[in-house]
Amino acid sequence: MYSGIGLDAPGEFEVAIAYTPDQLKPYQGMQVTKVAFTPTETNTIYIIKIWTGNLADSIIYQDTLSDMTIGQWNIVPVDSLVILEPDRLYFFGYHVNAQGGFPVGCDAGPTVLPGQSDLIRTETGPFYSLYDLGLDVNPNIEVFLEPTSSVKQIANITKDQVHFSNSGLTRIQKQAIKEPLKFENTTKAETPNSFIVYRNNESIGTSTEPAYHDILNVGGIYNYAVSALYDADESIKSESVEVLYDNNRIPLNTVISEAFINVGTFIGENGNEIANSPSSPGVYMGIFELNFELEKIASINYHSGSAILGYDPFATESSEARFMKYMMQTLSFPMAAFNGDLFQGGGSAESMYEAYRPIYDSALARLTPIALECTIEKVSGSKYRLQANSTLVGIYLPKNLVLHTVLTRDSIYHEWNSGKIKQVNYVATGMFPNANGATIDFDASGNAFTNVDVTIDPFLDISNYRVVSFIQDTVTFQILNGQLMKLPQKKAVFFTVLDGINPIEGASISVSGSILITDNQGKAGINLWDNQGEVLYSIAKEGYITQEGIFNMDTTTQVQVNLLVSGINSNQKLAAQVYPNPANNQLFVVSNEVISASVFDVSGKEILNRVEVSNALPIDISSLEKGIYFLKIMQNGLEKSYKFIKE
Repeated sequence: MYSGIGLDAPGEFEVAIAYTPDQLKPYQGMQVTKVAFTPTETNTIYIIKIWTGNLADSIIYQDTLSDMTIGQWNIVPVDSLVILEPDRLYFFGYHVNAQGGFPVGCDAGPTVLPGQSDLIRTETGPFYSLYDLGLDVNPNIEVFLEPTSSVKQIANITKDQVHFSNSGLTRIQKQAIKEPLKFENTTKAETPNSFIVYRNNESIGTSTEPAYHDILNVGGIYNYAVSALYDADESIKSESVEVLYDNNRIPLNTVISEAFINVGTFIGENGNEIANSPSSPGVYMGIFELNFELEKIASINYHSGSAILGYDPFATESSEARFMKYMMQTLSFPMAAFNGDLFQGGGSAESMYEAYRPIYDSALARLTPIALECTIEKVSGSKYRLQANSTLVGIYLPKNLVLHTVLTRDSIYHEWNSGKIKQVNYVATGMFPNANGATIDFDASGNAFTNVDVTIDPFLDISNYRVVSFIQDTVTFQILNGQLMKLPQKKAVFFTVLDGINPIEGASISVSGSILITDNQGKAGINLWDNQGEVLYSIAKEGYITQEGIFNMDTTTQVQVNLLVSGINSNQKLAAQVYPNPANNQLFVVSNEVISASVFDVSGKEILNRVEVSNALPIDISSLEKGIYFLKIMQNGLEKSYKFIKE
């Protein structure tokens, strides 16, 4: 411990040391137990981190610390399982959020290995070498490993070890790490009189307090910075902060819940079969109760089975791959995620509903910058094609987005948790095109059209299957929108067309691009795909008013329609007038004689009937809902229909 480095201004950055796979070869399979470092500033947040990947872009452990001893070595236990795996590059270090000063303790130098023992970065991307910046020092970081029974400090890096290539590194910009970097602390001579706030490099106001409220009316990306105003002069501007204000976002279609569970058996040391060790009843019951209560939820349960977790009959290769992506973030099992927000735990018998509900509510409350509309159609006996239309409606940089499509089974009989639970639900049976999803490419107008083929055994009952499709950011894991669909299958819908109680033969029915003709019983039928939702139809017959309507494929198998005559039945005229139109509470029929009248809704259903109607006896329609209706009046064997609107 010699001195400290930093920005000497408010800001965030990260420091680390790196070990190559060759350096770690003697330590493969060992567990990281502790990380040590030397914090040097009190008004600072320190977050221990461990990364992998060539750019240190995959975090496998992090822990926000408190009660640090400033200016001395702090040894911090790693409280999750981190095992060194072969052929991996590891970075060990910490994230700093400082109000100023030089918060990272370092030695007196020289640099042990530039680009490996002296890493620093101020934003997402590659680490840079302090040596390349003119600082011949190393941040104080130590990593401890533990084999089976002893604790061992990892070997110090020496200059004769394999050199970590820094050919891809470039110098940090001077304005990114305030130039020059200093080793000694500085003390401000005076207190500022006020602060000047800048938005996009233009002054927008001042404040005598360290707080300022800005009002934005136009969506966009804004950069803010602050300077301090002293008696003598104005300070330099602070680091800028980027703010996204997006007033064009829309509600989500649905919340995607992903659960990672095991419902199989475990083989003990004596070869005996132990039921469900570990099992995941808390996760399962929590997800099941959410689906029972809520509508805007699309659930996927990924089953994982291994020598550690125990054999699970519903585990698949794609489920395991999906599980490992989240496992690398948490090192936890079981767990669930709601639009990418992870919640660990659920191995006990107590339902996780109470813990999950606020996470679901929070996810549903968020607005999304991407609209998603999916359709699915059958293209062959075993193949279905999902067509996804994604539209950028808000502000978002769509460079890391993929479309995941998951085939699930709603309900399967399976006894588990020692026989206490009799089924599994929302079981992931496949991911298409694979566990990595399909890349989403937006055009210049902000639209993306993505096709994904889904295959399924044609002999299975597809009514038990659902398809969940969702857009996910591969960097942040945030799910931006999703949709739940069922696989389409043919369903018979029958029409009956009547005039009162009499069937109408020869009526023409237009529905889903087909024309049907009713038989002498007034009936006609058609097979339609059952995933169409609401379907429009139109029925026409000479002498009758053409009638349009809507039915829902989810709930309808029979459609009955009463057609209304379009005029009188003979050459005689029916002497009557109907007013007002639109009408509110009463409908008047002006006639020289008493007539009878009936009111029908747009489906042809009779909802009011008056035997005697005259100028002095109007029809009371106050009980009707607002909408379009038909009035049929009858006089001396003559009929006539009128269309009116109820306001």
